[in-house]
Amino acid sequence: KKNILERQYADKRSEIEIEFQPNILKVERGEIVGYAGNSGSSLGPHLHFEIRETKSNTQLNVFGRNFIRVEDKIPPQLKRVLFVGYSEKDGVPVSKPVKMVTLPAQGVIMLPQRSYVAIDAIDRMEGTSAKLAVEEYNVYLDNDRIFSLNIGEVPPDKNRYINSLIYFPYKSKGGDPLIKSLVEPGNALKNRIIAKYSGLIVLNDTNVHQVKVEVLDYKKNITSRIFNVQRCAGDVEYEVIPDDMENTQNTLGRGEMNNSMSSECEPGREMYMEWFLANIYNTKGLEISIPPASFYSPVLFKADTAAFRINSYAPVWDIGDRAVSLHFPAIVRVKCSVPDSLASKAVLVAVSNKGGLTSVGGNYSNGILTAKIRNFGRFTVATDTKAPNISTAMRDGAIVKGKELKFRIYDNLSGIRSYEVLIDDNWVVTSMDAKSATLSVPLQDAKISRGKHTVKVNVVDGCGNASSLSRIFTY
Repeated sequence: KKNILERQYADKRSEIEIEFQPNILKVERGEIVGYAGNSGSSLGPHLHFEIRETKSNTQLNVFGRNFIRVEDKIPPQLKRVLFVGYSEKDGVPVSKPVKMVTLPAQGVIMLPQRSYVAIDAIDRMEGTSAKLAVEEYNVYLDNDRIFSLNIGEVPPDKNRYINSLIYFPYKSKGGDPLIKSLVEPGNALKNRIIAKYSGLIVLNDTNVHQVKVEVLDYKKNITSRIFNVQRCAGDVEYEVIPDDMENTQNTLGRGEMNNSMSSECEPGREMYMEWFLANIYNTKGLEISIPPASFYSPVLFKADTAAFRINSYAPVWDIGDRAVSLHFPAIVRVKCSVPDSLASKAVLVAVSNKGGLTSVGGNYSNGILTAKIRNFGRFTVATDTKAPNISTAMRDGAIVKGKELKFRIYDNLSGIRSYEVLIDDNWVVTSMDAKSATLSVPLQDAKISRGKHTVKVNVVDGCGNASSLSRIFTY
């Protein structure tokens, strides 16, 4: 700890990265290596432990490789299965949820000629209540295996391709990841999949067939369920999945079959985009540049103005389909009218369904705000002129008998860019609890003497707005 503290003060940075050489940190059985807390992005107190392969930085399966041996006789839990109808229009896949089946299943499920399943399953293990990942997924049609996925160890540069393995309309609304049997052409994890007919359930007659779904953990404990399915002679009644399971895919019409539009199209006009090509959508007041291989399947893309505005700078834009995953960031250029005096305060913001704003960032120049987006949705331009807020329960002139000083910092839009704490004009190390937005100043590490001192907190947001707060205290 002493060497790390010295490095922090030398660099005047509370957050530093140090790569330790082998045998530097030695621990013995029974030695305390950490304390449980909840200041990061975890959902509960835990010790994060992982082993990575040195060259690729791939996280290794410590159980599958027998680095850690545990007792595990509990099979995975198959919670529910979503049947999704599949078709194509203008060369673009169209998915619609048919029926969500919570287990055990009863009756015959009516399906269109082509469909696939999305599987909600978790693994369990003795000695813990944690929800663990399933190792293998299999789907059979009348004992013919049409889909098999063994996820295995995914290198960091392939992690985002997991979005192609899951039913994204559910994830895009905050739902649990459901593994789908449909194999998209742009999925770079296809080497982990064995599939027939791209993982589709194909019913060429109206007889009753059986679909078996099975999930296995790394110990090969297995859970399986069988569903009776039948092709509907007429139109299938598609289920409207409530809340966050609602399918949000656009109604597809004939799109513009062109992958590089140099001239403007009318807002709201659909454009066919091939998954492996670079695509540009150029409409009045907006341009979106999408890198090659940013989709996993072809899409019909459109952008249109919403029926309302947040301010006078620019329209609110509905860009793309939230239910479509975007693998690489797209560059968005929005035409806007921002006063010169506010040019440095302009940012692209995502607009929630309830009208809330979240900064995406970007740069404004000559009437155009340019930014990168990682997901489709609703966006507009806003300005952040409000300085961050700093608060503390410590009154001026307080006598401090505790081990630390605490301050809360908050910004209304563009987010906190930087912060620092000075005691008697000397930089001191701090710790930041992101969940509670609390800065803590450990007084022992600050190495201050007993007596009267002045502490000053400086905070700057993403648009350069700055705040300061000072307190005199006696330690």
